[in-house]
Amino acid sequence: MKACRGVTIIELLVSSSVFLLIMGMVCQAVVVAYRAQSKTVDKVQARREALTMLGQLKRELQTTRPGMLLSGVPLNPGPAQHLVLRRNGPNQTLVQVEYWLQPLGPNRPAEIRRLGPGDPSGGQVMVRNVRGFDVVPSGTPNMVRARVWVATLSAPIEMEGRLLQ
Repeated sequence: MKACRGVTIIELLVSSSVFLLIMGMVCQAVVVAYRAQSKTVDKVQARREALTMLGQLKRELQTTRPGMLLSGVPLNPGPAQHLVLRRNGPNQTLVQVEYWLQPLGPNRPAEIRRLGPGDPSGGQVMVRNVRGFDVVPSGTPNMVRARVWVATLSAPIEMEGRLLQ
C-alpha cells in the first residue's frame, strides 16, 4: 500500500506567497482604476457646470443691448470678474443679472455666482472649484468672450456671445 503524501510546509508557504502577490496586484489595479474614474467624473462635472453657466451667460448677453452693460465689458478696458447687465425680460421689462467670482478663502478655489430674478440673496452657485473667470471684449464689435478656468481642467473653457443689436 502506498503512503498518502500531504503538502509540505514549504509548498504551502510558496503557494500562499504567490497567491498573495497576485491578489495584491489585482487590488492595486482596482484602486488605480477607481481613482482614474473618480478624476474623470470630476472633470466631466466641472466642464458641464462651466458650459452650462457660459451657455446661460451667452443667452443673457444676446438679450442685452450694448449700452445696458452696467459694469464689466466694454466699460472697463481690462478683463472683468464682476459683470452686471440689464437684459430684456418677459414683456420687454428690464431684468438685472450679475455674475461674479466669489473667493472662498486663501489658497482655495473660488465659485462663480449668478444673481438674477428669483435667485437667493447671495446668488446661486453656477461653477465650483474655479481658479479664474473673466469677460473681455472680443475683436468683433458688440462681441464678448467669457473664460472660466476650473481647477480640475488644464485649459480654460471659452464662449463668445454677441450683444443684442
